[in-house]
Amino acid sequence: MIGIAAFAVGAYAFVVIALASSGTRLPAPSQWLNDAGAGGSSAEAAPTDSPPIVDAGEPSTPLEAERLALGQAVGTAAFVLEQTASTDGTWPASLAVTTDSSALIAPDGRSLGPLPAGAQVLYSTSSDLREFSLTLVGPLGAIAAYESTTGMVNTSLP
Repeated sequence: MIGIAAFAVGAYAFVVIALASSGTRLPAPSQWLNDAGAGGSSAEAAPTDSPPIVDAGEPSTPLEAERLALGQAVGTAAFVLEQTASTDGTWPASLAVTTDSSALIAPDGRSLGPLPAGAQVLYSTSSDLREFSLTLVGPLGAIAAYESTTGMVNTSLP
């Protein structure tokens, strides 16, 4: 079951990153439940003039590959954080990186997902711990960020 969930998260993160390069933004998985609970359906929410989905293919440069890897990693970590959110609606005050810098972990030791080699992690929360921001910066300068207030993964190149 965990393998299926990990695959789904990875696939979603890949699609988000691929579409982000064309200017299309998808809602975070946490927004799916909020929208469905409000009686909306995905068919109603999709605009009729949305751009076509384009196959992103293989990254053309090492920098683009880094951007995609960081986007997938930050999307996976945000998804796992949201799925395991505390019942009082607060986020962890801090996150940690494994000693070999291969994974991001929560304070309780739960893995939030793998980290690309050499990635720097920036994590901050609001003073009441009800909002968080997670940013990964790669060694080549690509950036991937997630803001809990918007539920969006954004990536950029230097």
